[in-house]
Parts: sequence; structure tokens; C-alpha cells
Amino acid sequence: SRRLVANPRATHLMMRSVYDLWLVDPEGRVGRRIDFLEAAMRGHDDSLDTDRRSRLLNGLALVCGAEAVLSALDVCRLEADEAIDTIAWAARSLVAQALND
Repeated sequence: SRRLVANPRATHLMMRSVYDLWLVDPEGRVGRRIDFLEAAMRGHDDSLDTDRRSRLLNGLALVCGAEAVLSALDVCRLEADEAIDTIAWAARSLVAQALND
């Protein structure tokens, strides 16, 4: 996350190239983030049923990555450290909610 907030212009350029690739091959990037999150959760999600696990994975996918960083910087107008803190808070909140449902 720090690399993404350190140079927002580069992050925007990276996302533009991702979107350009998507226009050519919409299926080319499907599932990468979910695969990464599933690997990160492996062994730590025993208490979650299938629905809560799926909802948590999808929720975490929304608050990680360049899109989340750019939303925090551009839409919310947060400073870099505050953007990182807010994204981390959102992820922790999703985990806590999933464990308490």
C-alpha cells in the first residue's frame, strides 16, 4: 500500500494499463485478488461458514489493491498515511464483523 500511495500518478498509470488490458481480454485478470486473499486466509478461517467466508473474501477484495488506494486518495481526499490507516481499519472491521456474525 505504501508504494501505491507514494506515487499516485504511477498508480493511476498502472490502473489505466490494467483497464486497457481488460478492454482487450476481460477474463485475463479474473480471480487473482480472490486467489491471493484465499491463500492469506487459509488456516485462519475455520470458524467461518461458506457464506460468511465468501462475503469476507469479497469484502476484503473491495478494500485492498490500487482501486481502494485511489479511492481513498482521490474520492476521500485522504493523505497517504490516513489512506493506509483507513483501508487497514476497513479490512479489520470486515474481519471482525465476519467473525461476530
